[in-house]
Amino acid sequence: MPAEPTDLGAVRLGDVVRSNIWIILATSLVGLLLGFGASTRLEPQSTATTPILLTPLDGNPFDPTSRGGQLVNLESEAQSVRSTDVATLARTALGTDLTESELLSSVTVEVPLNTQILDVSYTSGDAETSRTYSQAFAEAYLQVRQQRAQTRIDDQAALLDEQIEAANTRLSALTVELSGVPDNSARANVIQQEIETLADQVNTLGARRADLATTPLDPGQVVTPAAVESSGPLTPGTLLPVVGLLLGAVGGLLIGLMRSRADLRVREPQDVLDRGLAVLGTIAWTDPAAAATGTDAARNDYDYRK
Repeated sequence: MPAEPTDLGAVRLGDVVRSNIWIILATSLVGLLLGFGASTRLEPQSTATTPILLTPLDGNPFDPTSRGGQLVNLESEAQSVRSTDVATLARTALGTDLTESELLSSVTVEVPLNTQILDVSYTSGDAETSRTYSQAFAEAYLQVRQQRAQTRIDDQAALLDEQIEAANTRLSALTVELSGVPDNSARANVIQQEIETLADQVNTLGARRADLATTPLDPGQVVTPAAVESSGPLTPGTLLPVVGLLLGAVGGLLIGLMRSRADLRVREPQDVLDRGLAVLGTIAWTDPAAAATGTDAARNDYDYRK
């Protein structure tokens, strides 16, 4: 009974590789050379990182409480590192001709998990430049953060001063009014109660004003100076030749597959089975064993005719 026919397009990968090994080797070599050529055209990149340890600040815009007792949103703090104010201050400190946008395009900020640390990184073609610019951005951010906290405290202090001044003005007016009314009169009692209330209010406002004057303004500190990150063995310059080699090998294999699918000649018993025919046996044109022992080749010819 004939064997069930199989897909004529089925190709045995091992046979394809063996029959097209020179094509695969050639395309792999071409891919390797192209990858190496591309790697030589890459500009070397160096990244330096400066870790910053942040401290909570009164007036922290990312803390909804009045005292700023914790850092609520470090992601927002990280975004503020890449603000125009920080870039302008860093640009002034560095004395560079680069614009704020050009500087910020090379700056990245990461927040290590479960920490109050920001990793400020700068990437350029020179290790020393990356280190200097990363350090400058970290220090500029801390300065801007302190300035913002100081501005908010100054605004709060100015508001308290206005309230204290208004209360004192009202107290002066009530004191003058109290001196012109009879003692123990109903109006005198009302004025006296209002004076006491305003005096308490002034004392409370004064205490809050004194607290603001002693508010700490430490924005944080640089944990360690900027350091260039180690790129390790897998750099774009080393990966491109490897990728080119792999792509070349795959390309050569695809060429071999297409050649094998287009070739319908029968070379092996499996080629017959693929066409739905049964293979009863195979006979070699020459018998190596018979040649080694000196056996007459006529027997092999008989087996073949049989």
